Amino acid sequence: MQDEDSLLPLFEVENGLPAKIEAISTCIKVYAGDGLPAQVCQQCVQQVNICYNFKIQCEKSDANLREYLNSLQPQEFSIQVGKFVCIFCFLYNCYFL
Repeated sequence: MQDEDSLLPLFEVENGLPAKIEAISTCIKVYAGDGLPAQVCQQCVQQVNICYNFKIQCEKSDANLREYLNSLQPQEFSIQVGKFVCIFCFLYNCYFL
């Protein structure tokens, strides 16, 4: 438990915290007036922001990698697979080198 003075408003418009929480954990729904506490400590705000930023970084990396792989010609792709791990081959055990 935190001192009341060290808690921040969860539903402050500027921080966008409820949307970030729902983005990183789809099973958690955050609503104003839901009977749950409407304050959050600074450490939890930082953790949500770290997790959210990591999620965004992963999504950007995924999009960039997919765009790069889609731009390769079939011959180039077979050469590049030796340098990169093809996520689909990794998931479905269809190594085709």
